[in-house]
Amino acid sequence: MVFEKETDEMAKRKRVAAAFKAKVALEALKGEQSVTELAARFEVHPTLIHQWKKALLKGASGVFEKGPTSDRATQGLEIARRPDHASWHSHLM
Repeated sequence: MVFEKETDEMAKRKRVAAAFKAKVALEALKGEQSVTELAARFEVHPTLIHQWKKALLKGASGVFEKGPTSDRATQGLEIARRPDHASWHSHLM
């Protein structure tokens, strides 16, 4: 038998942005395409799509919770409250 040596590049896992995961999970929730079709379309393993869909459903209620739910949300609020951001923020209201 011939075995390939595992190189450094083969050992590295592909990192996927959270926005991409959300996009794929939302597509899966729509149900317009099967997970297999989505996996081929987005070039990811079907198991990942199932995991991302499950995570999206689990965390969806957090969107409607009051107050910051994470450090990132807290940081975003702190930045938005800074005086140098007031002029940018004022046109949104």
